[in-house]
Amino acid sequence: MGIWINGALAEEATRITAAIEGMTANEAAVAGMVFGLGTGFIIALGVVLLAAGIVSIVLNFKQSMKLAKAFGKGTAFGAGLFLLGPVFRLVLGFGGAQYQGKPE
Repeated sequence: MGIWINGALAEEATRITAAIEGMTANEAAVAGMVFGLGTGFIIALGVVLLAAGIVSIVLNFKQSMKLAKAFGKGTAFGAGLFLLGPVFRLVLGFGGAQYQGKPE
């Protein structure tokens, strides 16, 4: 980094911030090319973020099923825990379900 003269650094930061705010996917791809990231990087980042979201959903589903089994409930209750977690956790907490231990 060099020395910035006459507020050029602040002007550049303002220009970049304005360019990033409110971009569509096409505009983000163009910005990636302009800022040197390239379209491949933007696509790879999108794939990684999509994969992370899918893994998160799968792990949440598995955790919901294990929690249902730990309280002696069935698969339908586990699906309810997955879809409406806060409501079904209240049912577990304030209902008559007893913890039966860690499922195998």
